Amino acid sequence: MNDLLGKSIFVAVSAALAMSLLSDTMLATLGLSLLATAVLVPTACSVRLRRDLNSLVFSSLLWRLLVVSLVALWILPYYAARDSTDIVYYDIQAGHIADLIRAGAWSEIHLSVGSDIVSFVTALLYVPFGPTPGGMTFLSGLLGFIGSLYFVAAAVVALESSRVRGYAMFVLLLPSIVFWSTLFGKDSWVFCGLGICAFGIARWLKFGQWTDFLKTLIGVGVVYTFRPHIALAVTLGLALTTVVCRERRSPRSVTKSVAVLLLLAPMMVFIWQAVSDMTGVTVVSRKSAVAEISQRGAGNKGGGSDVTTTETEGQLGFISQLPAGAVRLLFRPWPWEATSLFMFVAALDNIILIAVLLAKWRNVSDTLRHLRTQPFAFFCVVLTIQLIVMFSTIPNLGLLMREKTQVTPFLYLLAFSGNRRVVRRRRPTRRKGAEAPWLNRIRGTVPLGSEGVAASRTQCLSVGTEPGV
Repeated sequence: MNDLLGKSIFVAVSAALAMSLLSDTMLATLGLSLLATAVLVPTACSVRLRRDLNSLVFSSLLWRLLVVSLVALWILPYYAARDSTDIVYYDIQAGHIADLIRAGAWSEIHLSVGSDIVSFVTALLYVPFGPTPGGMTFLSGLLGFIGSLYFVAAAVVALESSRVRGYAMFVLLLPSIVFWSTLFGKDSWVFCGLGICAFGIARWLKFGQWTDFLKTLIGVGVVYTFRPHIALAVTLGLALTTVVCRERRSPRSVTKSVAVLLLLAPMMVFIWQAVSDMTGVTVVSRKSAVAEISQRGAGNKGGGSDVTTTETEGQLGFISQLPAGAVRLLFRPWPWEATSLFMFVAALDNIILIAVLLAKWRNVSDTLRHLRTQPFAFFCVVLTIQLIVMFSTIPNLGLLMREKTQVTPFLYLLAFSGNRRVVRRRRPTRRKGAEAPWLNRIRGTVPLGSEGVAASRTQCLSVGTEPGV
C-alpha cells in the first residue's frame, strides 16, 4: 500500500503542476490541486483492496488524471465561453458567496440542499485560493476516483473473488463513468457518496457490524446534501432489503435488523422533508409522485439531444411508458443517434453494457432467482428500479447520460453476481476411456496396498482384461 500511495501522490502532484502551468489561474489552481492531492489521494489509497488490483488502481488513476486535464483545459473553457454549462453558474455563485464570507456577511448566505451546497462548498475553497474552476475539476476528479474505489471494495465483499477484477475494470476505466464523475458539480459528490453507501451496505448485510452501518450513514449524508431524492431511494432500498432478505450464515440478528429499521424510519421522514421542499410535493401518494416525475421530465426538454417520448397521462400512462423509459435511460443513445463526440463515446459504453449483460445472462438470471438469499444484489435491483422510475420521463439524452452514472455501477454488480457456476461436461480422454471398463469390472471393495492390487489384477484377468491396456 505504501508503494501505491507514494506513486499515486507523485503522479497526482505532477499532473496538478502540469495542469496549473497551462491554466489562466496558475497559483489558485496549483494550491487547490495540491490540497486535494494531500487529502483525497491518501483517502483513496486507504480503501482496502486486494494486492492484485494495485496495478489496475494505479492505471485508473492515470486515466482519471488525463480526463481531468482534458476537462479542465479544453472542455471547460469551451463551454464556459458559450455560457452553456452549470459550472459557470456554480463558479459565479461561489465567487459571490466567497465575497460575503470575507466581508463577514454570513446572514446573507441562504443554503438549501442541492445546487446551493455546491456553490457554498466551492466558495469555502475559493476563500483561501481564489476562483479556480480548474482546481475544482481536479478535486472533483479525485472524488469520483474515490467513489469508484469504494464500488470496487463493495464488489470485493459481495462478489466471488474471480469476478472482482472484471467488475473493477469497468467501474474504474469506463469512459462515461470517469467523465461524468469528474465534472465540477453535484455528480462527483453524489458518485462518491453512492460508492461509500455501496461499500457500507455490502459489509453491513454480510457482517452486521455497526461500524459498517456508520459508513452507510456517512455515504447517505453526502448524497443527501447534493441530491436528497437519491438519498431517499438508498434508504428505502436498504429498509426493504432488511425486511425481505437475509444472507445465509449472516451474523445479523433480528434485534439488529429491527434497530436498523427504527433508525431508518426517522431518516426517511427527514430526507422526505428536504425532497418535499425541493419539489413542492407535500402529500405522499402514487398520484402526486407520478405527477411530479412527469412534470420534471417534461421540464428537461430543450437542446439538440431531445428525443420523442411517450405521453404520460395518469398512473396507467406512466406505468405503460416505463419500459421505453428504462431502455432510454440504460441503453441510449444508440451509435446512430450520437450528435457529438461525447454522445458517441456514451453510445459505445452502452454497447459494452449490453454485451456484458448478454454475456453474463446466466449470472443475472441466477441472481434474480435467488434474490432473497443475496441481500446486496436485492438492494442493487431495488435501487436500480427506483432510479429508472425517477428518470424514465426525461426526454433529453444528454441529461440521461449524466444521470445514468448513478445506475451503471449497480447494473455491473448484478451482471457479475450470482452464486452458481455453469458446470461443463468434459469428454474423457482416450486413456480414461480405456481405464473405465477395467474399473467397472472390479467387484466389491478392494483394500489399498500390494494385496489389493493383486486381487484387482486377478479379477480383471478372469474376464480377460489387463489393467491399463
